[in-house]
Amino acid sequence: MRLRDVLNQFKRSAPFLLTVNGLCDEYGGDVAELMEEDYAKKYLDRKVRGMCLTTTNFEAELIINIEEAAK
Repeated sequence: MRLRDVLNQFKRSAPFLLTVNGLCDEYGGDVAELMEEDYAKKYLDRKVRGMCLTTTNFEAELIINIEEAAK
């Protein structure tokens, strides 16, 4: 599954923290806004390697690991 597909699934859900390892170093906003950002397009087609749902300070947090860029 691609990152774009995963984010689309959570776009209209209740607010939660989102961490995409690699991408979150550059972005710290809302999922809906992320889908519209130009610089994020290089990440949206990457394959999702794994996900986990956890809580941080009693808030739900989705952590997504994506594949690294081809070198």
